[in-house]
Amino acid sequence: MAHRQYKPWVSTIALSMMLTACASTLSRTSMPSPATGLTGELVGSHTYYPAHLLMAGVTGRAVVAYSISPSGIPKDVDVIHSDNPAFAAEAVKFVRDWHFDVPSDWSKEGGPEHRFRLQLIFLINGRPSPTPYPNVTTIPVEGTAD
Repeated sequence: MAHRQYKPWVSTIALSMMLTACASTLSRTSMPSPATGLTGELVGSHTYYPAHLLMAGVTGRAVVAYSISPSGIPKDVDVIHSDNPAFAAEAVKFVRDWHFDVPSDWSKEGGPEHRFRLQLIFLINGRPSPTPYPNVTTIPVEGTAD
């Protein structure tokens, strides 16, 4: 069985997103990577938990796949799975709201062809948590039921 090698920027991008996305409302945030210098930035401010699902107490998950262009913009964002179409739409918005400072050799090293997978888990305090899919970078989006 062949052993796959991962580029340092793969884990850096996932880590940047995980460290930044632990709230339902996120604002402009920059996360530098000490390992590679790659920076991911979530631009704008947006509430990623669909309001009608939060009010109804609905939790769930959505998995998306995407690539990152040579200019650092997420592209080809596809929904792989979602428990609700509204969760899918918010997961796509979340990925599209990122901008990455990619290394100068991003294209040469095959960066734009790499497909990243990301899972957003939509949580509400006091409600059972959806079971995350294994082997997918997971980011919690936490809502508070009033």
